[in-house]
Amino acid sequence: MSPKKVCEKCDLVLKRMAYQDAICFAGLCMCGDGVVIWKKHSLNPSMLEMQHMITVLRSTLGGNYLDKDHDEGKGHYHIHSRWSLKIWRTSI
Repeated sequence: MSPKKVCEKCDLVLKRMAYQDAICFAGLCMCGDGVVIWKKHSLNPSMLEMQHMITVLRSTLGGNYLDKDHDEGKGHYHIHSRWSLKIWRTSI
């Protein structure tokens, strides 16, 4: 039997989790900023799911700007919460 493949994003947030529900995980990213990650292995959340994730991120981890520029190669839609917009290209 081959070993179970672990999703890098799921594993990362589970180690640093601040919040979890049926839709998303929220916690600290390796970069030090807050991040919310959609639990589905997909990059296209519905508007309702996206609004839920934004609410979770703002209420649990704060930050001044929400940054949706991310590495989509990881298989999960996610949003960072940044305290400064100086070095980031876009915000929500």
